[in-house]
Amino acid sequence: MSSFKPETILNMNIFDYVCACAEEGDYGPLHDIGLGRDDIIKINQLNMRDVIRLSQTKAHILDIRVNRERLHNMLNSLNIRRKEDDDINQLIRMGAPQPMMQSLFAITPGDFTDKRKLFGLQDEGVGRAPEPSDDEQHIIYKAYEHLKTSPENMSARQWIDLAEETNISLRTIWQYVQQIQIDSFQLTQEDH
Repeated sequence: MSSFKPETILNMNIFDYVCACAEEGDYGPLHDIGLGRDDIIKINQLNMRDVIRLSQTKAHILDIRVNRERLHNMLNSLNIRRKEDDDINQLIRMGAPQPMMQSLFAITPGDFTDKRKLFGLQDEGVGRAPEPSDDEQHIIYKAYEHLKTSPENMSARQWIDLAEETNISLRTIWQYVQQIQIDSFQLTQEDH
């Protein structure tokens, strides 16, 4: 636990920010927080000991107001990203192949391999998925047909639900659904 008081931590961060902006010559944000030209000149003249003393005072030099709309947008964005990370991890643990992960999340082969290693899946699921049995094909086809969408429009959650519903590995499901699409496309071409 920090031995600094909350006021000290806030002041230290404010002065770190002000000094960093001033050093970079980025004065716009300093003006945005209410510092004038003279304030910036005086702050630039401070030595390190002065900055430490200022930051350790208990007096607040800044009125802080949270922009709740921006905060909520940031929190919502973080929540979406957390759910996406959870889906990625679940898909990989369920045996999702790299092409699926590339399609859904633009995950590179290297990142895919790293994630698999993280979950101890280094040697599992390497190579082409086994062909589904006739029963498995029927189960996959029936569950997939119920979705009424193409594989490229399926969400991560739909793939997860499909694997859970059928109790068949995602590698096998992915391969079979891709084959269904190819066969469907070829039939459509033959009809024209």
